[in-house]
Amino acid sequence: METDAKPTPAGRAILSVRMVDIETDYPVVSEWWTEHGWPEPLPLAMIPKLGIMVERNGEPCLAGWVYMDNSCGVSMLEFVVGNPATPPRDVVRAIEHLTAAARLCASQNGYHTMLTYCRQMSLAKAFEKNGFTFAEDGMKHLVTKL
Repeated sequence: METDAKPTPAGRAILSVRMVDIETDYPVVSEWWTEHGWPEPLPLAMIPKLGIMVERNGEPCLAGWVYMDNSCGVSMLEFVVGNPATPPRDVVRAIEHLTAAARLCASQNGYHTMLTYCRQMSLAKAFEKNGFTFAEDGMKHLVTKL
């Protein structure tokens, strides 16, 4: 699923969307997670096959993964991470591309609902501008290995 954004005014970055190539993209997004202060990059064993990469002028700038429940039509957009060097204005635009692509992929696969979680209010507001609604405040995201 490679799509190109519409041409932009002179001086404005061109954004495009493609599927994550785990072999080449995982080292890149792992660095982003580290640079953003995550305790450790997400282990490969936890990454679903449906990964979406937004590129800015041909360079990776934002990634996220869609987890799809196998029993009830609910999907989750998770572990969204951006290149710390990407200008904030372009991150906001990249989130728009990421959420549109994630919603399209999930709906084409028969899913009717998408959840997402984040800790940054700026990211939550960007998600809200792109069709998500706040469900709860004060949630803590926990994980355990089996």
